Parts: sequence; C-alpha cells; structure tokens
Amino acid sequence: MKRNLVAEIMSGFIGASDAKHVDDLPADDPLRAKGERIGGNFTWAVGFLRTNFPNVSIRKLAVLLWDVCGSNTVRLGLGPDVPTLTFGLMGHDAMLFAPNNWDEMIKAEPLYQMGGVVFCGAQVCDFYSGKITSTEEAQVTARRSRGYEAEYILTLQKINRNVKLNEYQQGLLKDFPQGLKDIADLVYEYPKFTPLPQA
Repeated sequence: MKRNLVAEIMSGFIGASDAKHVDDLPADDPLRAKGERIGGNFTWAVGFLRTNFPNVSIRKLAVLLWDVCGSNTVRLGLGPDVPTLTFGLMGHDAMLFAPNNWDEMIKAEPLYQMGGVVFCGAQVCDFYSGKITSTEEAQVTARRSRGYEAEYILTLQKINRNVKLNEYQQGLLKDFPQGLKDIADLVYEYPKFTPLPQA
C-alpha cells in the first residue's frame, strides 16, 4: 500500500541528513546517473531562466533561486513519490523534491516542466525571504507562485503565439490573464542573497 505523500515528505526531511548524496554513490550506480541527469536538468533550467529568459521579473526570481539552491540552503532531492517538482516546508527547513521520472517528464513536456521550476522557484524565494511563517502566508505564497508561472506562460506566448498549452496552463491564464499584474500587490523586491554562516 502506498504511503501518504505528506508522511513521505516528512520522512524525507527527517532522513535528509542520512540521505545518500549523488557524489557518494558508486560511478556505475543507476541512481547516481539518474540523480546527475535530474540535477543537471534543474541547474540548466534555473541557469537559463536567470540569464536568457526575456522577462526581467522571472530573471530576478531565478537569480535568487540559483543562489539559494546552489548554496544548498534549499536542496533538490529525488523522491518521495511526488507527481511533479514539489516544494516542501517543515519547520525552518525547505527542500525541493523531483519525481523519479522527472527527466522523462521534461522530455515529454519541457515548457510545462520549466513552468514548474518557476512555480516552485517562487516558493523557494518566499521561503528564503521569510514570507512563509503562517498558514495565511503559505496561501499568499501559493497565489504568488501561480502568478509567476502565469507570467512565464504569457512570456512564452509573446515569443511564439502558437505555443501549445495544456489544460493546467490554460486554467492558470484564466485565473491570471495578466500574470504578475493580477497580483501586483503581492509582488515584492527579492532580498540580496547572503550565504548562511558555515558551522
């Protein structure tokens, strides 16, 4: 019987200090190869968004995301069995969870999965900025994240009017037809990244 997703995420956090790092696995371990592929995909996506994506708001988000994840302030891990890239928060710690087949999902729907990086990236930035300290703030973060993903989709449509959107993306644009303009009161200037002191 499949375990409850919340329990799996909690277990992932609790066991994170004992988790295997991809570099600690043998060179011929298939899990190492998968972890390197998925980590490489995430790194490429964030790097592209922060340097080449033609939307200044998305680039600013990705600049902070790059620093926060690159410093391991928020780590990327494989599993638990999440359906898509997922942000998890437990106490003062946060983590991104990638599905075990995320590399295959990226091949099937790259633009959709890149939108997931933007969506989760906004959550990571809110976490780093101290914006998720209550249930009410978590609800605001969810709305802000959706607005950022809608902004990403609108930018794609400006680049190519014929870009095909799935049902989820179409629904997102119904809720946020002007992207970040629809949540202008929720948008804030991201803080400059400061590395945490080394223990």
